[in-house]
Amino acid sequence: MGKSEYEAAFSMSQRIIEHLLLIKHSPATNQRLHGCDEIDDLRDGINRKLSPSIRRRLKRELDTAFARAVRRVRREIERYGETQVAATLPAHCPYTLDQVVGAWLPENASGNAG
Repeated sequence: MGKSEYEAAFSMSQRIIEHLLLIKHSPATNQRLHGCDEIDDLRDGINRKLSPSIRRRLKRELDTAFARAVRRVRREIERYGETQVAATLPAHCPYTLDQVVGAWLPENASGNAG
């Protein structure tokens, strides 16, 4: 597959990670519900692009996608004054590639605390 296919898949995986982090860490219920919808759309797109070679490369570069996602999420939640939440974001990627591209969601994805 071409570089553009990989770049699109990488970008979508980063966005999925951003939403997973917001679902897990943001106290805003509407953020969690919106995040689930966005993840569904992104997963539809990424799974159309996943070839064995793209999957292997994404797996190798998952930590890079995670680091970029954390930076974006940290900036976003700090803009909303949630600096204590920003401090709770993990330092290392807690997700596997299968969790990112599969059907998995954090426990509190439905908008309920937990």
